[in-house]
Amino acid sequence: MSHAIAIDSRGFLYVSDTMNDRIEEFDPDGTFIRAFGKNGDGPGDFERPKGIAVDCDGHVWVADAMMNRVQIFTKEGELRLVLGGGFGTLPGQFQALAGILIDKNNRVFTSEQYLGRVQMFRYITNAEAQVEFDRRAAAAKKAADARKGATPLPPSASPAPGEAQPSTAPVSTVPDAGKPPTPPVQTTQPATQSATQPTTQPAQPGTKPN
Repeated sequence: MSHAIAIDSRGFLYVSDTMNDRIEEFDPDGTFIRAFGKNGDGPGDFERPKGIAVDCDGHVWVADAMMNRVQIFTKEGELRLVLGGGFGTLPGQFQALAGILIDKNNRVFTSEQYLGRVQMFRYITNAEAQVEFDRRAAAAKKAADARKGATPLPPSASPAPGEAQPSTAPVSTVPDAGKPPTPPVQTTQPATQSATQPTTQPAQPGTKPN
């Protein structure tokens, strides 16, 4: 039993074969091309696929109802991404996911049966992703070039580990008005005792000096 269909920009038709847990593809003349998917809970498997849509880059989006997730495939049926945070009521989670739609502004709408709500997501196209990739690559190259162009200090200008940085502040020669002037430093040495200075001891009591 099929639940939904979607048509891509080439006119190819994709059918959500719910009870067989697979997606079928047909060309514009109705000729069968391929089928992908099988029953299971692994990546690329389905548990009651229902809603289906195709984006502007040709990716096929499938609402995997019982697994509460959206799986995104290439037109050849290769899995590219899984969207959804499992069963729940939080943003990005689903309860009985049923339908999916992508509008011309690349907004993705999903509908849920149990909660009766619609959630909206934003699809980043291949062209938009390439622009952002190029912008980041250019910024990284500019930063790398700036690092290469920086002039390193010469070894003589770099202080040794633990060595204090030399001060370049000018030395003031004006005395502080609030302090008394510092006396000049004495540069002459005091006279030393002569080696011939008498070293006689005081006279003992009862003796006469010579």
